Amino acid sequence: MTSRARAIYKPTVVFALLSCLATILFVEQSASAHANLLKASPEPSQALDAPPERVIIWFTEPIEPAFSSIAVLDARGADVTEGDTKFDATEPTAMWVPLAQVEYGTFTVVWQNVSSVDGHKATGSFLFSVGEPLGTGAQTDVAEQPIIQSPADPAIRWIIYIGIAVFAGGLLFELLIATRVARAEDEYQSLSFALAVSNRFSSIALTAIIVVMVAQIAQIALQSAIAFDDAAAAMDPTRVFDVLTQSDWGRFWSWRFTAAVLAALTLFAATQTRKTTARSLKDDELEELPFTTESPFGIAALAIGGIYLLLISLTSHSAATPTDIRWFAVATDLIHVIAATTWVGGISYLLVASAISIRSDDQPARTALILYATRFAPLAIFATTILVASGIVSSLMQVTIPEALNTPYGRVLGAKIVLLVILIALAASNNRSVAKSTRSGITPTRTLRRYITLELAVAFAVLLATAGLASLEPARLYAERKGIGVADYVNVKETVVGATIDAKLDPGDTGNNTLTVNITDDGEPFLSAIDVRARIKYLDDDFGEYFVPLTSEAPGQWLLDDITIGVAGAYQLDVTVVRSDSFDSHVSTRFSAKSGSLASDFIRPSAKTVMVAFGTLIAITGLAYLVANVLGDRPAPLKIHPHFGISILVMAIGIAAILNAFTTGIGIPHESKGNPFPLSQESVQIGLATYTTTCATCHGDTGLGDGPAGLALNPPPADLAVHVPLHTDNELYGFIADGIEGTPMVAQLGNLTSDEIWHLVTYIRTIAD
Repeated sequence: MTSRARAIYKPTVVFALLSCLATILFVEQSASAHANLLKASPEPSQALDAPPERVIIWFTEPIEPAFSSIAVLDARGADVTEGDTKFDATEPTAMWVPLAQVEYGTFTVVWQNVSSVDGHKATGSFLFSVGEPLGTGAQTDVAEQPIIQSPADPAIRWIIYIGIAVFAGGLLFELLIATRVARAEDEYQSLSFALAVSNRFSSIALTAIIVVMVAQIAQIALQSAIAFDDAAAAMDPTRVFDVLTQSDWGRFWSWRFTAAVLAALTLFAATQTRKTTARSLKDDELEELPFTTESPFGIAALAIGGIYLLLISLTSHSAATPTDIRWFAVATDLIHVIAATTWVGGISYLLVASAISIRSDDQPARTALILYATRFAPLAIFATTILVASGIVSSLMQVTIPEALNTPYGRVLGAKIVLLVILIALAASNNRSVAKSTRSGITPTRTLRRYITLELAVAFAVLLATAGLASLEPARLYAERKGIGVADYVNVKETVVGATIDAKLDPGDTGNNTLTVNITDDGEPFLSAIDVRARIKYLDDDFGEYFVPLTSEAPGQWLLDDITIGVAGAYQLDVTVVRSDSFDSHVSTRFSAKSGSLASDFIRPSAKTVMVAFGTLIAITGLAYLVANVLGDRPAPLKIHPHFGISILVMAIGIAAILNAFTTGIGIPHESKGNPFPLSQESVQIGLATYTTTCATCHGDTGLGDGPAGLALNPPPADLAVHVPLHTDNELYGFIADGIEGTPMVAQLGNLTSDEIWHLVTYIRTIAD
């Protein structure tokens, strides 16, 4: 084997092995898609006394109405729904279907959806019964989904990531480094080399963006097949058009494809402009020939590439995070993507430059290549720092707890981290080798090329792992469904005035629970407890819960059995110990009760934690920018004043965000306290009076949306019997107080007091019930 063959063969083998490492971790496993079943009414496995009027299902992400549906089947397999599946623009995560009059029996709910965020499809089913217990042999689990929508999905994403990284990152390298190095050199040969590299890379970048467009066409065909559950739909123009026009995912696809087309056209215009200029110049006027990124078209191409990166972030997992942290997540993802693009694109440009340098075999070209590598080192350090920091912050949002690393997403994330460590090690080794050779007066062109080729191979493997992560369910959601990292019971233990109170609620989920309270003093039973009382309070609404006494089972041990938690959600356990030797003692803890058949949103970072993490990321960005510029100025005299000012400003913004999280809390949603008025006849009567004077003219006396003033409205008033159950009390309060954008529903806060609105919420709850 020749040395040239070995130079090609070794990186290829390494790249293949690293690609296999990333691929093995997300192939042939089982997990669910992304818009998972969150809750339902009736709930899975629920036994009802009377038939429900409708079936409502909520999911963990917004869904596409055109590609989502519910069917309800009786024991004979007949569909008992009445009409099409319905949706509510104010609650994009929910859908419902009305039911016909049904007899007693067991019913199967079959649902399917397509996420409007990432386009992933999910299907499932569950049972409920009417007038009889659910059979013990009934299958009630939600159907398990494949770990990825299609084996082609991560491959297509990988091609897109490589293409846009080479395109945008390479043009950025030319703008920040290549043009500056070339214009600083007076030698004709150095400028000739730099322009030759620019010309060659422009052709590669144009090819890369065209490949992105082809991959996107394959992506929309694949999405059509997934959405319609029919491989033939991939080749059906009508169905492809439906996906493009009837889904948010399709509209984002259209924007990305448009951006890719515009990027290709502007880059092509930049290259044609340079060719036209070259024909009008004499041989000794080479310095007048522009680089690609010195033309307005080239700058436009780079800017459009940046827009494409933003569109990727807006359809990533980050865009599906809870509302209170969503924009932190999207901003973090965008920073992560830009850092990766800068690094990968820079390596790609260096590889092209090294190939041309070896072919030309002249000293000015080799010198220019070394200058490229030397100037790129600080930028690479900056990008690497931001890549690692933003990756940690993003992992906080998508993984959240250490236990969630033991999921398909967590394992692929682990592979990405390993590959990233290898990449950083290669880059450091490369920099040391170049610096050592340069000090010795040697220009290590071929050595540099081998290192660059290996770096790029590993970088592409990192992008493969990234594509795998984008195709997988986030680790925290998977962990919630599987019970990973979730305690089997709720426990709070605290010592208050010499008495150690140990309260255990088992299992702490929906259904029957048992509360055991052990009270000790230095390990011995505490005998001064006269009474022990407990309350389990639902935090998302006010159910009027009260303290219930426990039974003394033994000295220092108290028990409350058959506690029923009927609704999944956030709760607070309060325990009060009445003492003869002191004032009453209190312990309290919050927990999340989940249903085994449903997904949840319990494993998630708080908005405060995310703001602190994001502020830290911004501060690190400012510091890394300063360090990179200081390193970039060496060995020239240190001139860091402009960069120092920018760095201080960025760091100050990051520190301000951190301080805000611990002080004023601007931008952090306050915990909702729910309706301050418990359900009572008085509250209902006040709400009825308000409804009659304010709402009935549009919604009608019974809330069906058939009021005389509502007949001419577009869209028509909502049927409150259907609309109200979809929302929490706080959401209903917001709709009434602030109005609903895009509908005739106007804000009422100036017309009604806050208390009147809460009473109105209480009344319309009775309409729904």
